[in-house]
Amino acid sequence: MHISAPPKSFKEFFYFFGQNQMDRYGLEDALKKLGGATVIKVDTLHPIDWSALRSNFHEFTDGVAIPAGAFGKTRSASESYNRAGHRIVRALIPALAAEFGVEEAEIRWFPDGYCLRYRPITAEIPHRDHALPGTVMVWFADTVSVFEYVPNSWQESDTGQGLVKAESPPESAWKKLKIPAGDVFVFLPCLLHRVAGFNYSKSIQQRYFAGFSTEPPSPEMVHCIKTGQYPGPPSGHPQTVYPKLWMSNNPQKAIEMAAKMKPHAVTIKTVPDKPLAESTKRKIAKACKVDPKSVKPGFKYPVPHSKPQPIPRDVFATMGDQVETALELIGANRVDQ
Repeated sequence: MHISAPPKSFKEFFYFFGQNQMDRYGLEDALKKLGGATVIKVDTLHPIDWSALRSNFHEFTDGVAIPAGAFGKTRSASESYNRAGHRIVRALIPALAAEFGVEEAEIRWFPDGYCLRYRPITAEIPHRDHALPGTVMVWFADTVSVFEYVPNSWQESDTGQGLVKAESPPESAWKKLKIPAGDVFVFLPCLLHRVAGFNYSKSIQQRYFAGFSTEPPSPEMVHCIKTGQYPGPPSGHPQTVYPKLWMSNNPQKAIEMAAKMKPHAVTIKTVPDKPLAESTKRKIAKACKVDPKSVKPGFKYPVPHSKPQPIPRDVFATMGDQVETALELIGANRVDQ
């Protein structure tokens, strides 16, 4: 929070303190007045170059973001430096400032990224997403979306978890919001909400997510952006590149994903001495294109690193302008007093 000058009187102190507290949580407080969620139009976003949003992923050999799990979110260090993402953030910041009455200079980006939904997903359980203080979430998609939530149901979480399950109130308490393609959805992550199940194999959807905050960036985020590392999601909760259940239920998905990734983002896993289920052996063998009989203790196969890997140094060394833009958009170049 930028403070231009200290108060000169007792009366001025109260105005000064109140005004800066409002600026500090301006986005969050303004959104609460609307029940915790809203949809806005941002004409300057369009046209959206979806191909550019899913490209420039230096972790992958084919240059395409690889979906991770049913939600389709890719955990990638490169999200912070995508030029198409930067253009979107430059359009969103003034739009959010105008919509919610907050100074543009007070709004800081929290990198998140591209999402591809391409297969059936089940309905989400009622939950709240943990988020860092003062953070609101934004996303838009290339097809119509439906979001269900309970107005005015925000509740701060101190569990440190990304998703916090909650009991569902009566159906009459829920509100269904239809979000037209290309419109921007803004909501409080700690709002009680759920997402309807849908078969995206019949209508593939692309989304772009971003977090915004009136809080200054943490030293950890600034360090990550300066060094080509993944800064973590707006929830502040560590998340893996691929779902942990893949290795126990569908290891072939992780193996197939690793086959498309560059060596630095892949690790080698070894079949343990403890016997594997025959179905698991068959899945690993099929993905590795070997006889199931060869999948025995000591057999090695590739999987992605569980954590998003830093961008290779030689690649990162060529990204100076993208790094500077990312630092600017997260507010690292602003001096808070």
